[in-house]
Amino acid sequence: MTIRDLFSHRRLAGLVIATAVLVSPAAVAAQTQASGIADAVTRATVARGLVPHRAVIDLKLVKSTNASSVSGLTGRMVFEVNGSACEGFTVNFRFVTRLRDTQGQTRVTDLRTTTFEGGEAERFDFVTQTFVNDKMSEETRGSVERGDDDVAALLTLPERKQFDLPGSIVFPTQHLVEMVYGAKTGAGFVSADLYDGSEGGEKVFPTAMAIGPAMTKAEDFKSEPAADVPGLKGVKHWPVSVGYYNGAIGMSGEQTPVYEMRFVLYENGVSRKLEIDYGDFVLEGTVTELTILDMQKCE
Repeated sequence: MTIRDLFSHRRLAGLVIATAVLVSPAAVAAQTQASGIADAVTRATVARGLVPHRAVIDLKLVKSTNASSVSGLTGRMVFEVNGSACEGFTVNFRFVTRLRDTQGQTRVTDLRTTTFEGGEAERFDFVTQTFVNDKMSEETRGSVERGDDDVAALLTLPERKQFDLPGSIVFPTQHLVEMVYGAKTGAGFVSADLYDGSEGGEKVFPTAMAIGPAMTKAEDFKSEPAADVPGLKGVKHWPVSVGYYNGAIGMSGEQTPVYEMRFVLYENGVSRKLEIDYGDFVLEGTVTELTILDMQKCE
């Protein structure tokens, strides 16, 4: 993965901006291979428990090997999630980074994204703009609709194009629901093929998620400013690692991931203690501000 690949699309923020919707029946084929624990937990109840929120995440470079061309990096993500599990959620996201390579050159990237995911995952709309050194370098716009058997995609930028996607894919919120559902039902491993509109709006990413036991130690709650926010106190949470792959969908477990994200996931959908491992270099993200927003009630 090149430096341009890293900062010209929204893959880096894929998990951070995931939002809460109900999982539609058409997505059942992509559901987690859960442990079979029989209880009251359903994906619908998980989705209804996810909360709108606004978060500020500061990023820094914590590791860089000789094989990497990155010598320094700082950045900030700001995103706001609004809506409800009944009507769908809108996400407004901005991510600014300042990167210095081993040649001493500096690159400032400003990524701006707005998405909407329907209340039953029947629709996913996205607009992504990337600015490099204050000049727009990329813009992607598209809409995706889920049918009974497949998913129809329409891109209007960078060029108008229509194509079909596999019916088994999940959108970002469905991906989040699968993680929380897997954590709450005791599944240690969850896999899904994710579509989030990145890579020009045409790529599906196989993912594999490893979920650890619930975290209960007192120090887990004191390692980050966001941990003391009232909306997180006493909320159950788990360590999660997600691998992203470039191979054929459904084959994530047989390959080496392009990169991995590690973070602490709460059952209300909020995450913190972010780490992004690209092998040659590692980024660490700290939630410096977190506000739990009012949720719209379903009528």
